[in-house]
Amino acid sequence: MPSIRGERERAQRDSSVHVPIDRKLFPESSQDVEPVAGTRLGHFVIEEQIGRGGMGAVFRAVDQRLNRVVALKVLAPDQSRDQASVQRFLNEARAAARLDHENIARVFFIGEDQGLQFIAFEFVTGTNVREFLHIRGKLTVEEAVNYTLQVALALRHTAAAGVVHRDIKPSNIVVSATGRAKLVDLGLARTQVVGGGDELTVAGTALGTFDYISPEQARDPRQVDVRSDIYSLGCTLYHMLTGEPPFPQGTMFEKVIEHHGSRPPDPSLKNPNVSPQLARVVQRMMASQPNERYATPDLLIQDLVEIAQSMGLRATAPDSPVWITPLYDHPGFWEVNRGWLVTLAILLLIAVFIDRFPWDQTQPGNFTAASSSSINENADDEDTLPDESDDPDETNTAADGN
Repeated sequence: MPSIRGERERAQRDSSVHVPIDRKLFPESSQDVEPVAGTRLGHFVIEEQIGRGGMGAVFRAVDQRLNRVVALKVLAPDQSRDQASVQRFLNEARAAARLDHENIARVFFIGEDQGLQFIAFEFVTGTNVREFLHIRGKLTVEEAVNYTLQVALALRHTAAAGVVHRDIKPSNIVVSATGRAKLVDLGLARTQVVGGGDELTVAGTALGTFDYISPEQARDPRQVDVRSDIYSLGCTLYHMLTGEPPFPQGTMFEKVIEHHGSRPPDPSLKNPNVSPQLARVVQRMMASQPNERYATPDLLIQDLVEIAQSMGLRATAPDSPVWITPLYDHPGFWEVNRGWLVTLAILLLIAVFIDRFPWDQTQPGNFTAASSSSINENADDEDTLPDESDDPDETNTAADGN
């Protein structure tokens, strides 16, 4: 006969099965938290929650059709029940799905199940930059330049597709074990369209994180372009170099005012390892006026590549965006060309020697005979010469005596 305790455990399991999925994934309080592992949403099986925000939550899940792990972003229930929000959410998801770049987490699927809207993103295995900063305080200059350069390459792709990310920050840059940086969470991304009818936001609503938000995005997130993303990336680079955001103190409103300031802070004042050239790049990225920033990601990439090369960083492969300090320096000109340079030097020495000490140009077989003849002729000439040791007077006297 089953025990009372067993009946209670079974009743608890049965009751948990009937908990609506929106309450399971979005509990109203900490007392209502239910295990999410094994929950199905469409053809995805959720394993665990990995993030939560105002718009919804992100879960690690398994795509049962393709048998791969994905990051499942689920729109919050109140948002999923609002048709206008759902339509704008899907429009923005489709904009993100247009992106296909090695430094951007790809979108795999858009769907709806049990009243919840969701997007399946590429699951990037690695550590986000915010966690690095929390553990280490700040990154090395080489790491910061490497990651920023990779995100700048991603922005070149988004700009070409007419997509603005609008939420670039350390937690949205995930670094793999191989050093590949990926831009994730395009939940706030928008497509630049005339009229702005598909916008997720309305005038007077600010989107983004206030430690990294551009001044124009704080005013109206609908009126932004890639220069706003460059500003946020500049704030992120500043944070990586110094260990703190550009304006770490104050309320949300005070931070917005600081971002509107006339001159961005200089990262070299907090980190002496930052070169003047890199400091200028950071400050130009963070210029409060969009027309004073880099106009395109390409211009930013040019300066970052120049800085990376001056620091001795090398791409891990000709077509790789990952820049590292090589374990062994690349050989210089002398090391690469030592063999043929030594050979050339020897040939030049031989040529000089031959020029200073010429030999007879006769045939090789006649060389000995010619030399011998010359020696005999010289000998005959010596026999005909007068004996300088004989006294002329003595010779005349002898003649006279005869």
